[in-house]
Amino acid sequence: MVRKTWLLIFCTLPLLLSSGCLGVTSLDDRAIVELLAVDWDGSEYEIQLSLFQAQENVTAQAGGETVQNLISGRGNTMAQAMESASSQAGKELFFANNELILLGEQAAGEQLNFLLTYLNANPQIRPSVRLLITQGAARDFLQEQASDQLAKNLLGTLENAQEEGLLSSAQLIDVLRQLEGPKGCAPIPIVGSGQEQLEQVVLATPQGIALVLQQREAYGASWLTDRVRARLLSVTDGSGEPVTLRASAGKGRIHLTETDPLSYTLELSVTLRVEESMAPIEPEEVPDLEHTVEQAIEQEVQHTLQATTLDRGLDLVGLSAALRQQNPSYYRDHREELGDLLQQAQIQVQVSARLERVGMQASQ
Repeated sequence: MVRKTWLLIFCTLPLLLSSGCLGVTSLDDRAIVELLAVDWDGSEYEIQLSLFQAQENVTAQAGGETVQNLISGRGNTMAQAMESASSQAGKELFFANNELILLGEQAAGEQLNFLLTYLNANPQIRPSVRLLITQGAARDFLQEQASDQLAKNLLGTLENAQEEGLLSSAQLIDVLRQLEGPKGCAPIPIVGSGQEQLEQVVLATPQGIALVLQQREAYGASWLTDRVRARLLSVTDGSGEPVTLRASAGKGRIHLTETDPLSYTLELSVTLRVEESMAPIEPEEVPDLEHTVEQAIEQEVQHTLQATTLDRGLDLVGLSAALRQQNPSYYRDHREELGDLLQQAQIQVQVSARLERVGMQASQ
């Protein structure tokens, strides 16, 4: 009996003396990051952190308007910059709620692959966090856009641009996969101060910024990466009346000819739905509408391929992966010079558009 009593005391005593959950950080001791901005000046990293306004002593008033609260940090490494910012805040940095990362133009141009790998390795940072490059320094962009709604507004701008087909996914994990995959390049949106909508997209490689795509080229890049979800296209029907179509991209396919390993046929499928029309779409009008859309998309895609693959050897669409799969011997023999060879490629684009919901009611 005595032995059982001592055994019970021995088992329960640690529970009575323990302090519960050890090592837990309360919300009051955390600086909850809403937006992270990263700059690089050639020797040091500088970060700016926008914190959620709900925290104590975070809201700053200027002229009666609520502005974002920023803390900063500098260091020879990103870890040092993070530690510097944490010391300034007097709290532990918390990134689980961060949905947007801004990269200054120099940081993206010289340190892109390292930065993305470092950020992806942080267990708090979501793989789905959005990326956005700023024209010039991210620090200057933040200071000029003094608003506590900046992160929300920028996320809305990115979402709208993606819906419209101007850019493909801007998520950290998707960009990393494209950079580290066979394509070796990825489109990332870029924004300047005062811009209310995105107009350009950067085509990045692991080495940095390779090319800035203008709006038409950016649309073509989205078709090539199968990321168009709901782009609005304006065409005219058989009577000359305007028709607005909502287009989404299906899965593209790449074919090589048997006689020439650098001759490709790129097939893209597009689904169309009538968004608005002045009169009901008659069945006999459908082929002409589909053909008009096919021609417009083919021109955009060809223009983008010329600017990226044929002029720069950038494999935006994944031609090298198709070559490795369909002609592995040629790929092995010419792998080191593939970038130069792609500039000599013959690429035929075939778009197949299919219109759904024929006969919908006309707009009033």
